[in-house]
Amino acid sequence: MFVIKSGLQKATRSAGRKSLLSAVIGWAFTLMAGQASAATVTGTIEFQVAFQNVLESSVIVGVDFGSLSPTFQPADGVFDNDPSKGVVFLSSGDFATAGIGPGSLIDLIDFRFDLSTPGPYAMVGTFDFFMTAIVPSGATSGTAMNDFTGSGFLQDGSGTYDDTLVDWSFNANTNTFAVVGLSSTGNPVPIPAGIWLFASAMGGLLLARRKS
Repeated sequence: MFVIKSGLQKATRSAGRKSLLSAVIGWAFTLMAGQASAATVTGTIEFQVAFQNVLESSVIVGVDFGSLSPTFQPADGVFDNDPSKGVVFLSSGDFATAGIGPGSLIDLIDFRFDLSTPGPYAMVGTFDFFMTAIVPSGATSGTAMNDFTGSGFLQDGSGTYDDTLVDWSFNANTNTFAVVGLSSTGNPVPIPAGIWLFASAMGGLLLARRKS
């Protein structure tokens, strides 16, 4: 009786481990397959913003946004967490299809050039935009630079599109106003190499268990 019960327990534990292993591997490969057939975003948005450089100890460390709507509120050069409003004047591709066009308002969050403050830094429609790098590197050194480019990614809250890589551009018209561009060519956010290695290793382990 004891031998039978012990055998059943071992069989149950073995089945449980195999079931868990299969579920984990299925999740990893589903994630990879989902990226391969991802519906990513292609298009551009350009919008006008009010801004001021933020100074700390006489060094420029980031950007403070003002609002252009519903009434003009100039930036004061101090970081805050309240969204400011920019105004879209050009859109194309999937952004235009999503209903973003001239006159649409875009929410903007102040940011430091070292990007130590959490994103997203721009939100419009169902899209949230994050920035992960700023170039040239002089912008992050606190030098007197108004124009810069950056790279990052977007997330779509509606679930229609997968995370997509995005390029940023910031071009100051004056010391008070600037044009910001967001552009995406449909490149998905890469899956970390660790996930690929994990899925491969788990697949090999499952195969070895089945053979044994």
